[in-house]
This record gives sequence, C-alpha cells and structure tokens, in this order.
Amino acid sequence: MALRIDYRQLAALDAVIREQSFDKAARSLHITQSAVSQRLSQLEQSQGQRLLTRSLPMAPTAQGEHLLRHARQVALLEHELAAKMNADADSYQVVAVAVSNDTLAWFVRTCLQWIPQTSRTLLHVYVDDESRTQQMMRNGTVLGCISQHAAALPGGEVTELGAMRFYCVATPAFAERHFPEGPTDAALASAPAVLVSHDDPLHFDFLAQQHPGFDRVFPFHLIPSINEFVDVITAGAGFGLISNLLIGDRLQSGELVDLSPEREFHLPLFWHRWAMESALISRLTDSLMAEAKRLLD
Repeated sequence: MALRIDYRQLAALDAVIREQSFDKAARSLHITQSAVSQRLSQLEQSQGQRLLTRSLPMAPTAQGEHLLRHARQVALLEHELAAKMNADADSYQVVAVAVSNDTLAWFVRTCLQWIPQTSRTLLHVYVDDESRTQQMMRNGTVLGCISQHAAALPGGEVTELGAMRFYCVATPAFAERHFPEGPTDAALASAPAVLVSHDDPLHFDFLAQQHPGFDRVFPFHLIPSINEFVDVITAGAGFGLISNLLIGDRLQSGELVDLSPEREFHLPLFWHRWAMESALISRLTDSLMAEAKRLLD
C-alpha cells in the first residue's frame, strides 16, 4: 500500500520536536495548540503507531525519526524552489547542523560568509562530541554534521575534511609540579585533568592511544564550555587537550607547554549530509572544504 503523508501533520511533528512544546509549536505554525495535537494524533493514526515520546525532552520514535528526516529535507527543498520561482516566502527555513565544541567557532565563522546574504534562512547549531553528532542525523534532528566517523549513513553523503590536531597541554608551573618526569601513568592518575563531559571521548581516546592499558581513576574538572575549558587550563588548574583551531599562540609564547611533543594526536573529521539537490547545502559543503584545506592537516 502506498504511503500517504499529510504534510501539515508532518509539520506539526517537526514543530513539536523543534520547539519541545505544543504551545510554542502552535505559535510557530500560527495555529491553535489543539490543532497541533489533532494533526499529530491524525498522523500517528495514519501510521498506526506512536511517533513521539511525550516525556521531556520529547523525542521521535524510530518511525518518527524517518518521517522527521523526510519532513526537514522536503522543507529545505521547497524553500529553495520557492526562491527559484520568485515566490514570496512567508516563513523562515531552518538549516540544522551538529558540530563539536572544538569546531563550533570555525563552523559559525564559515557560515557567516554566506548566511547574512541568504534570504529567510535560520541556522540552528547543535553541539556534541564528534563521536556522537552523527546520531542527530539518524534521528532527523539535523541535515548535516561534522563527525569523526568516515562511513556515510544510508541515504547520505560524506566528505573528508582533514585531521584536527590536539595538544595535551598545561601551564609550565603545572607541568613542573605534576609531570616532572613527563606524562607517566602515575602522574596521569594524580594530576587534575580538564574534561568537557564525564565520558569525554576525546580524552579517553587520547589515553587509549598514548597510554594503552591505562585504566586508573583520576581527578578532573568538568567544564562543558570550550572557552572556559581553555581558560581553566591556562589558569593552571589542570591539563587537557586543546585543538590546533583553539590553541592560538599559547605554545609559542610559552603560556602553555606540550606534555607529549613527541607524540602527535590527530582526530579525522568528516562532513556528513543527506544526499539531495540543495543549493544551500552544496554552498555550505564548498565553504567547509575550503576552510578545512586552510586550517586542518
């Protein structure tokens, strides 16, 4: 049996997920809250299953993810078609992308090259670790992501951007106090680290690569904001991994020292997006590739 989709109902699902509120979804669609609930209920009835978890944060079910991904791709293509047909757009088009803390500033600077000149387009950026951003594409939250995973998702395309180098750094005074013999296992287990999350994949990947077998509990500061993360390290409170995009001249000036200068640690980056004929996504892809060629190894 052919799949029949009412795009007004699909827009209701999209709005509820995006706004995380039935009331805000109604306002964004310029309809009543009861109309949003009715459209979502009708969509679930037509599909014969739940498409949305009502608990907070609200999230699409597995079937809802497929519909949500389709809805956002169609919305982007319709917005671009309207521009080509010189039609008056009565709403903004959201382009949602997932990036990591380390690539956030670079990504936003890249987008600012063309977003201000793009009519009625809004940029929504979601931040997570490079190892997890791809999941936001799977569930339909975003149209593209920067990820450390090389394999394209089914129905997606991927472009290698390059490798981001990370330096394991601390202030000279911190290094002298905690790492007089370098980053030994004993020193790593007692010196305060700086992490962006409890399970910071980058830090643990570094330990697995540079110190295989290290499995000790260690003290750490938990700083979920990348700018403050760097501030904590440069203040001498701990050691951590800072990318070449954020390190600036801190190594050359001696403000920070590389704890493992003989061991380079790189993280490959890949730009993922859904395979569709979108001029906006193509422009973003070209801009990212140009900037990656200039900034990444």
